[in-house]
Amino acid sequence: MRISLLVILMVVLGSGLIQAATNYETDEQYFYVDEPLNDSLQGASMIMCIMSSMRPDAFVNDGNYLAAVSLEDCIKEAESGSDSAQQLATQKPDSVEDKNKQAAGASSNKGERKDQKPIIESLVNVTRNSKEEPVITKAWIGHNDSEMQGKVYARIEQTAGVSSGAPNGEFEMHWTAMADESHPYTTDGEFQAWGFLKAKGSTISMIEESLDYAEKFTATYGEDGTVEGTFVADFDPDIEDKDNSFYQAFYKFYINDKDKSYCKKLIGVEKTSLKTTAQKGGLYITQTVPAASYVDLGKNEVCFSTKRAEATRNVFSYGVYNQDGSRLDIGLTDLSLQAEVIDKDGDRVNVYAHADSNDVWMDYEYAHLVNDNTVFKQEVYGDEQVKSDKNYRVKRSQISVERYQTGRVSLKSLDAMPFEVDGIQAKEFFGVSYPANDDNLFYDYRGIYDAKAQAFTLTHRGVFSRSGGEYKREPLVASDHKKDINSMANGMADDVSFSLYFPNSQRSYQVSKQALNNHNALQVRTKVATQLSLSDMQGKALFCVDNCVTAATVKKTFDDAKVELKKEHDTDTDTVEVKTITSPYVVYDADADADAGESLGSLIEYKFSNNKIYSSDIQDSNLIFKDDMFGGLLDSAYDYYDQLEPIVFGDDQWSIVWGIGAGILVEKDDLEKLKCQLDVDGVSVDENNYCVSQFWKNYDDIATYYVVRYEVEPSFELFTESGESVEFVEPKTLFYTVPEGEQKEAGNRFVLDYYGHEQLWGIPSQIYDTDNGEYLGKYMREWKESYRYVDQFTIPDNGELEDDKGNKYKVKALFGEEWLKKAPDFVGKYSYTGNKEQIPSDDKLFVKDGLDAFDTLGAMPKDNIINNGKLSVFHSEIIYDPSPNAK
Repeated sequence: MRISLLVILMVVLGSGLIQAATNYETDEQYFYVDEPLNDSLQGASMIMCIMSSMRPDAFVNDGNYLAAVSLEDCIKEAESGSDSAQQLATQKPDSVEDKNKQAAGASSNKGERKDQKPIIESLVNVTRNSKEEPVITKAWIGHNDSEMQGKVYARIEQTAGVSSGAPNGEFEMHWTAMADESHPYTTDGEFQAWGFLKAKGSTISMIEESLDYAEKFTATYGEDGTVEGTFVADFDPDIEDKDNSFYQAFYKFYINDKDKSYCKKLIGVEKTSLKTTAQKGGLYITQTVPAASYVDLGKNEVCFSTKRAEATRNVFSYGVYNQDGSRLDIGLTDLSLQAEVIDKDGDRVNVYAHADSNDVWMDYEYAHLVNDNTVFKQEVYGDEQVKSDKNYRVKRSQISVERYQTGRVSLKSLDAMPFEVDGIQAKEFFGVSYPANDDNLFYDYRGIYDAKAQAFTLTHRGVFSRSGGEYKREPLVASDHKKDINSMANGMADDVSFSLYFPNSQRSYQVSKQALNNHNALQVRTKVATQLSLSDMQGKALFCVDNCVTAATVKKTFDDAKVELKKEHDTDTDTVEVKTITSPYVVYDADADADAGESLGSLIEYKFSNNKIYSSDIQDSNLIFKDDMFGGLLDSAYDYYDQLEPIVFGDDQWSIVWGIGAGILVEKDDLEKLKCQLDVDGVSVDENNYCVSQFWKNYDDIATYYVVRYEVEPSFELFTESGESVEFVEPKTLFYTVPEGEQKEAGNRFVLDYYGHEQLWGIPSQIYDTDNGEYLGKYMREWKESYRYVDQFTIPDNGELEDDKGNKYKVKALFGEEWLKKAPDFVGKYSYTGNKEQIPSDDKLFVKDGLDAFDTLGAMPKDNIINNGKLSVFHSEIIYDPSPNAK
């Protein structure tokens, strides 16, 4: 919804609290109908709600007063109705409503309020010189949310009150939106938008212009539930020279509430050029010229059904609930965070981060500006989440350590967990057959193991085209791809196994013949990867097996890199040349015996101390890695990739921008397993040496090993203000079986990831053409403006999900978008007129003699506010009235 009257409008749809009602009943649903006219009708309705809820009728000539309006209530009023013609289609289905206005934000003590819900705060002044003259309302409109970075200046001239012939009264309203000093993109007092709204008789007209768009409409409401008028929609023509202008299509429209229909017809197209205006300097006014030849938007009438059941729905978020109706809570799965830092130019910039059980992600462009003192706060996108006042900090490091631990589980323990397997293993062990002539295609598969049936079922196949670079995933018929473990074991040799990857836990499992023959035994091998911090490694001493480095080799590599970087500083050229530097890896002698492999001699020992890594003894001369190895050598953290990417090392020309993999490290107790062995011909190899090949031969028997890397892009750990590590839980795996009759996915079982309320992910998508209502498949080489990605299926309200233990949960769609179904039977049925001249001209944005509402109102008064500067009105409720008997 684009309504710049409030500078930024968050769609807030939290339901009230009724005792004994469940979350499933009270969590409200909101589906936005993708139709430009909807924006205009809802916007005008909400603006009138906001202004009337300030109760200017009760404070005529009473002086300055403070009024607060519940944004939530006005949004509900603008979107109210079931199958309402005025809203084109149902915006939110019927639900339990909170009858207690206090839930909208008012305190039980009059004159006070809570700041828990979005509240529009205003200073208002209403005057009338005589009964023959209009009522003038001036309002300086703000907001109680610190993220609302602006103020709106509004002036209303009312000439008649509400009557049967004028259900909204008769008035003209002007407003101007100006940026606040805290706005991230503009300076204090910079113009953002202006608008004009007029109500006369049964007609409402509005125009609104901002730096980004223009919106215009006029609508006349009939007594029989009809609405007709004209509206404007922005569009982007497919032409080469757009001349930095924007384009608008004018439509006449007709809505019939009784028939549940909405029709529109194109009546003209305009190209708008931007010009400065003498009165406002850098601001602009529009100058329009006919431009109908630029695009063919279709000149024929088109009609739609406004029935909720006939609209195409795309769900953005679902709620998942326990059987008693309470929300399913699994703990903290992730956090979206935001911090403010100072960039290299001394400007304040926002840094955004996302943390979960795997890592903390941050834009590399700003990651180098973050340090241990940077304060992060939770970023909240909707009122369904509780905004936390907790502060978080991160510990920054460019040295990463991963620990790999070998474990054994039973095949039965993998029951109902989704896995992935590559095409080669699927063909060899699961017996799948590829289509003919598949040399250009790569395959992978997803599946489920059913412990009760003791069978694997492949549910989906992924196909990647090498020539086209396209990937698509398609469902499989379950009955055709089910394989019991006994038949699989009969076809396997004793010493082979196949690998299954489980994306939810990010683990791989090796399934052997022995594991298939006894699915209760601990025969399935796995490696569990855990990200560790250097503080976790404090005091450890490990031995390097592969890709080993020393303090001397690393120093040589970085010294070479610094020389190349300095050359870049001294050379004024745009030519990018690849520079090869000394590799940091220790070169070992390859043993003549191929079976023994590369002989390492005595192993290099790594020691961890004070967030640094040393070779051998802990002293400066043996320092391998510490943070910020390039020091102040980089011109800028913003473009470090461009500076470092051409600097490469090794036979494979690995770029140093991707860091240095500094070895596979093992515990001292596992060293005996790495001793070089005799080859098959009995040729003796020095058994006091160690061989890389022995690590891979004994890979499954080495309980724990570590991988160390130096990363140019830093990684982060998340901590609370008190220094405690933030613990996250893994998302919960849930399964959904598409019921019969649900499009072409009927009968398929899908694996979904639940991260918490409103975060249910994993439904596959497809392309939907909103112009003709057709589904076009999963991939298109040419993308059109009318295309949207939508889910292949929607889970109906009260639909059932199941976890791997058989517990069942119910689902409710909470938020998304809808497209109206075309209804050709209504074409030509109605007679309606509409023309561009009915829409107010741009000069109506000025109150008088070239001045807008901001110029007319001036600065907001700070003194002489009635009720001692406290609130006098809360959303139509008069808390304090100095002249209660006035008429």
